[in-house]
Amino acid sequence: MTRMLIIGPPGSGKGTQAERISARLGVVAISTGEIFRVNVKGQTRLGLEARKYMDAGDFVPDSVTNKMLRNRLSGPDVGTGFMLDGYPRTVAQVDYLDQFLAERGQELDAVLQLSAGNEELVARLCWAGRRKPAALTTMRPSSATGWTSTTSRPMPLWISMHGAAS
Repeated sequence: MTRMLIIGPPGSGKGTQAERISARLGVVAISTGEIFRVNVKGQTRLGLEARKYMDAGDFVPDSVTNKMLRNRLSGPDVGTGFMLDGYPRTVAQVDYLDQFLAERGQELDAVLQLSAGNEELVARLCWAGRRKPAALTTMRPSSATGWTSTTSRPMPLWISMHGAAS
C-alpha cells in the first residue's frame, strides 16, 4: 500500500503528475477539487454546506473539508493506497490527516514536492484552458500620456508595470 501527498504551488503540475504516478503505482489519485465537485454536484450534506461558503466567496472551513476527505479516504478504491493532490493546505489539515491515518495504524509513505519558477507558473496558469493565446501587453512609461501599451507576439495576457512616468 502506498500513501502519498503531492504538494506545490498552483500551476506546478500536481494534477498531471498525480495522475501519472498514481497510475504507475496502482493507487487512486484524489484531488480536493474533485472531492468538492462530487459533493456539491451530488448535493450531499457536506456539499450543500461547502456550497454556502463557496457561493459567498469564502474558504470552506477545515472541518467541512476534513469530513469530505475522511469520507473519500474510506472509499473501497483506496484499499491499495492513494495520492492526495491539494490536501492538506493548512496546519490544522496536516494534524487532521496525521490523526486520521494514526487511527488506522497508518502513516504517509512519501511526500512529493513540485516546484517551478514564478515566471513559469504564471505562464502555465495563463495558458490553462486556452486554445488561442491572447497577445502579450506591456505597459511602459510615456512622456506624452503617462503610460502606453505595446503588443508583441501571441502569448497569455500578462500586464506588467515598468516604473513610473517621469
